[in-house]
Amino acid sequence: MSHNPYKALFPLFKEKSNLLSIEEFHSKINLVFHNIESKYYDSLQQGMWINLPEQLALLLKSLDDIVVGNNLKVLDVGCGTGLATSILLKTALNSYISDVMLLDTSPGMIKKAIRRSKKWDKNVTAFCGHLSNLDGKFDLIIVSSVLHHIPNLEVFFNDLNKKLNENGILITLQDPLSESVNSNEYENRCELLRNTVFVKEPYTIKKIWKGLLRRIKAFYNPIHYMEEVNIELIKQNIVHTKLEPGEMWSVTDIHVEGLPYSNKKGISIKALEKSNKELQLLNYVTYCFFGPLKYYLPEKFKVMEKELTDIGDKYGRNFGSIWIKKVLNKNNFDL
Repeated sequence: MSHNPYKALFPLFKEKSNLLSIEEFHSKINLVFHNIESKYYDSLQQGMWINLPEQLALLLKSLDDIVVGNNLKVLDVGCGTGLATSILLKTALNSYISDVMLLDTSPGMIKKAIRRSKKWDKNVTAFCGHLSNLDGKFDLIIVSSVLHHIPNLEVFFNDLNKKLNENGILITLQDPLSESVNSNEYENRCELLRNTVFVKEPYTIKKIWKGLLRRIKAFYNPIHYMEEVNIELIKQNIVHTKLEPGEMWSVTDIHVEGLPYSNKKGISIKALEKSNKELQLLNYVTYCFFGPLKYYLPEKFKVMEKELTDIGDKYGRNFGSIWIKKVLNKNNFDL
C-alpha cells in the first residue's frame, strides 16, 4: 500500500478543481456528496437492510468461542444514518452492548443517525468529524460501506487499531473485494446474469430488471441528485466545472472498480491482513456473487446466491470481515 492512493484521481483534479491539493479535493467532495446523500440514503440502500444482517450473522459466528464481556462500548465509523448499528443491535450481541458512539464527517448523516438511535435504548453519543480526532477507546468498532471511500487504508486501519481496547473487535461490511472483482470466477458469474436476464429469460423478467435499473438511475439523475451536489461544489469553489456522475463516484468511491478515475481494483483482503500486524483476521465472507445485492436479483439467482453463501464461496463482489486486536484464550461462550 505504499503507492500514492490519489494517483488515479490526479487528471480529474487537474482538470476541474479550484483547490491547491488533491487531498482537499477528495475530502471536500466527499463531505458535500455525503451530506446531500443523507436526504436520500435510506431509500437508496433498501437492499443493504435485507442483505447485511445475513453477512453480519456469519461474521459473528467467529465469536462463538470468544469471551466478549459485558457493557461493550461500540463505535460506528462512518455511521451514515445508523444502518449498521441498527442491524448490530438486532443480533445476540445487543444484550452485551451498553454504549454507542456515532461517528461521521457529514452533519446530515449524523442528524439522521441520532434520530434513529432514539429507538435503541443505549447510551448514545455522536461526533461529527474524523476518526483521528476522536477521543476514547472502544470494545467493538463497526465500519460499514466505508473502506472503499478511504484513499489510504493502511493509515485508516492504524487509526482504527488505536481506538480499539485490548481484545477489541473490528467488523467491516459492504466493500468491493479485489481478489474477487479481478477473478475469472466472478466475471463468468456476472456474464451468466447478463445473458440470462437480457437474452434467455421471459420478457417479464427483463421488464422487471429494466424497471429496477430505471429506479436506481432515477435516484442518481443529475436533476435529482448529482445536480444538487454539483451546485454546492461550485458554490463552495471546490470545482469550476460540473462533475459527471462517473467522475464524482470516482472521487467518493475511490476503490470501486469500473469508474474512470478510481483505483479500479477493489480492496485486497490479503493486503489489509499483511499491513495490520496488531489486528488478527478471524474470518471474512463474500457476497454479491453475480454483482448486485441479492435483493435485486431474479429469483433463481437468489437461490444460487444462497447456495454460494452456504458453502462459504470467496468470489463474491462484496466482502465483510471480522478482526480481533490480539489472540484471545478460547472459552465457552454462546451468543
